[in-house]
Amino acid sequence: MERNTLNNLEYLALAIYLDPGKSGRTYLRRLYRYRFPKAAKLHGAKGNFGAVYFSPAGKYFDRLWEDHAECTVEYTGFLRSRRPKAPGGWGYLKPKSSQWHLTPEGIRRAQQAWEKIGLSLGSMP
Repeated sequence: MERNTLNNLEYLALAIYLDPGKSGRTYLRRLYRYRFPKAAKLHGAKGNFGAVYFSPAGKYFDRLWEDHAECTVEYTGFLRSRRPKAPGGWGYLKPKSSQWHLTPEGIRRAQQAWEKIGLSLGSMP
């Protein structure tokens, strides 16, 4: 198998499918090591490497994967319309640590990635 045959979305969908319930930072760290194997000692992504993937304002949030963590920490920012409103406050609630799971569309993308690397769907866990 040729290295880096999957694009970022395919890799993230497959990583979440194979190991669900982790934080977005965990999946981005794995993606960074997959894309840049010689720079793995940098301990993950720098800057806004994954802002488009796991941000509530991102276009893949709730389309390919969703956060199943309980929102318990008050966040006083604005423009967080996908998060529940804090009781008695003007801020929003967010989870202490995310737990990402695939939507049906994300599962379909993970299956396509599985086939792309040359494995049969029958062997997919």
